[in-house]
Amino acid sequence: MSRPTNQLPNRHSKDRCSISAPERARAGNVDAARLIAEGARRCGAQLVHISSDYVFDGTAPPYRPDSLPNPLNAYGRWKLLAEHAVRGDCPDAAILRLPVLYGPVRFAAETNLTEIARQVAAGAPVELDDVCVRYPTHVDEAAEVCRRLAGALLQGQCLGSVAHWSAEQGMTKYRMALLIARRFHLPADHVRAGDADAASGDRPVDCRLDCQDLPAALGPASRLFDIEFPPVVEPWMIPAGPA
Repeated sequence: MSRPTNQLPNRHSKDRCSISAPERARAGNVDAARLIAEGARRCGAQLVHISSDYVFDGTAPPYRPDSLPNPLNAYGRWKLLAEHAVRGDCPDAAILRLPVLYGPVRFAAETNLTEIARQVAAGAPVELDDVCVRYPTHVDEAAEVCRRLAGALLQGQCLGSVAHWSAEQGMTKYRMALLIARRFHLPADHVRAGDADAASGDRPVDCRLDCQDLPAALGPASRLFDIEFPPVVEPWMIPAGPA
C-alpha cells in the first residue's frame, strides 16, 4: 500500500517576516517543520519539505543541491534550521528548495511581483533594487512539481535527499517593474533603479538554483513568466487595488 505524502507549503515573505514578527516567523518556519517531520516519522508518511534558495549567500551561482549553504539573513537561517530539523526527525524526507513564488493573492504586499505592480500603477516616485536577481516561479508550477515529486517517491524512485526547482528567467525588482509597465502600456519614468536590497548586506545578489536533475527525472513543468504574470498582476494595476 502506498504511504500518504505530506508536504510543508508554508513560505513566509522573505522581505518582511524577519522584521515584523521574528518569533512568529521562526515558529512557522522551524518549529512547525519539526513537528510535521516528527508526525511523518511516527505514522510512516513520506514527507516533502519545502525550503528556499535563501539558504545560499548568492555569491557563486548556480547552486547545486549539494552546494554549501551560507544564509545571509534570518529567513535563510530559519529555512536552513528547518532543513536540519526535518532531516533529524525524518531522515527519509525529501527537501525541495524553491525561489520566490508568485500567483493570485488577497493583498498586493503578499508577493514582490504584485507589490511592484501596485507601485507601477500608482505612479508615485519609487526606487526599486536593480542589483539582486530573483527567479519568480508560479505557485501552480511549484505545486505540480511537489505532486510529481511525491508520486515519484511513493513509487520508490531515488531522487536524492535535496532537490532544486526554479524558473529560468532572472530579474531584478526594477526590471520586473519595467516589464509590467510595458505589458500594460503604462509610464515608468516614476520608477528609479537603485541598490537598496543589495546595500543592506542581508539580501543575496543571485541565488540561482541548478535544477538540472529534477526536470530530467520528473519531466518539464515550467511556465513562461511573460505569459503567466499578466493575469496575476492585472487586479493590482489600479491605485486602489481590486474591488
